[in-house]
Amino acid sequence: MGAPFVFLDWLGVHKDHQNKGVGRILLADAINRTMIVNDIVPVYGLALSSLNKETTNYYEKLGFRMAPGESADANPLMILPIFTIVELF
Repeated sequence: MGAPFVFLDWLGVHKDHQNKGVGRILLADAINRTMIVNDIVPVYGLALSSLNKETTNYYEKLGFRMAPGESADANPLMILPIFTIVELF
């Protein structure tokens, strides 16, 4: 049985435009949309799969946590709890 999350399937920025804040804007929009969805249908948070240790560390700095049973070595499922998102807004 799963829990209701908003799942961010893909978020990517072309290499020519990386490290310019584009990804941060896209992620902020996904977080905002998660808040909007939560106002309609309650969810536990925003979930995504991290691609590597670098992105896992980045998401952890933003408040995401690895789901129980996940390993940082294998594209872990990362979760930003809804209560964290609510605090942001």
